[in-house]
Amino acid sequence: MIRLKRKIFFSFSIAILALVLAFALMACADEDAETYAITAAPADNCTVTLSATEAASGTTVSFVVVPANGYTVTGVYANDLPCTAGSDGSYSFTMPENVVTITVTVSPVSSSDENKPLQEVISDEDLSWAKDTPSVVPAAKEEDSSAFYMIYFEFAESKYLSGTQNAELKSLTPEVIPDSALESLSLSSVGSGNLYKGGNFMIDLKQCSVGEAFVSLHVKGSMGGTRIDNTVVKKIEIVPYEDFEPELWNETVVIEIPDYADYENLTIQVYNDNMWKYGVPSDLQQIPVVSETTTVHSLYSPYGKLSVLIYYTEGEERKFFELNPIVGEGSTVTGEFVTFDGSYAYFPLPDRTLTINAG
Repeated sequence: MIRLKRKIFFSFSIAILALVLAFALMACADEDAETYAITAAPADNCTVTLSATEAASGTTVSFVVVPANGYTVTGVYANDLPCTAGSDGSYSFTMPENVVTITVTVSPVSSSDENKPLQEVISDEDLSWAKDTPSVVPAAKEEDSSAFYMIYFEFAESKYLSGTQNAELKSLTPEVIPDSALESLSLSSVGSGNLYKGGNFMIDLKQCSVGEAFVSLHVKGSMGGTRIDNTVVKKIEIVPYEDFEPELWNETVVIEIPDYADYENLTIQVYNDNMWKYGVPSDLQQIPVVSETTTVHSLYSPYGKLSVLIYYTEGEERKFFELNPIVGEGSTVTGEFVTFDGSYAYFPLPDRTLTINAG
């Protein structure tokens, strides 16, 4: 009986020793496991507090995001993996076998509450309103059957997106601009495929009322290695049509054609194209060429399209000149420079002279 008890005690001791050795080996393994760094990308209008700055693969890592006053969290990512808040408000992810960067996007809180006034947000990281986005537009005249104003937005860098389902337009002041007045949302592609550089939409002014309005645009998507999750807000005042004063630049175009007499029905066409800018006048001038130098003056809407076309007839056929521009001295270049598309010259620059040599 005594020998049997000693045998049981010896076996039990061996089992305890094996467990101790196993735990010791596991602890050593944990100490030797490779860890990877965890960082938070710099972000405006929020703070990120990490529970750890490094962790081994498979470890659950938590962190806290606190937006600034007046902002709300719109997206949280561990690398490209979206994170959601738990019941305690904190976020977490499982550590992969590589370094992790936490990225957070926030946007202004929008509310119709009079105690929380709406604010304009021109740019939010990867998303911004275009330079020509108006602050004032005219109300539609009753006798006009249609009245549209096109609004443009831009991405800081081209983004891969599925399409317009990645963009959401919303009126924050539906009593002035109803949601139904925000129409024809589209994205501007770069070549073929799903790479986009920005987009545009139209405001149907026939549905709008006079007053101060705010329109928000939220673009969110992750595709092809690019990601965007940003919101911008535009303040637009709709004024009575008779009170609207569009901003216009004075443009001078000088066309030099030394051998003008060799061409039949030689004509210069200068067109200030303000299509889809209700209340902003377009200007089409067609001028017969009767000397070596022709000077044309035109009023031009900022960041619109001023085109110059020179043509003549040969029998019954109309033929066009290829144009070579020289930009006047002493002017500051803004926006795009002079670019060409066949026989047309586009000239989105303020108060300067464009000289064109043709022939």
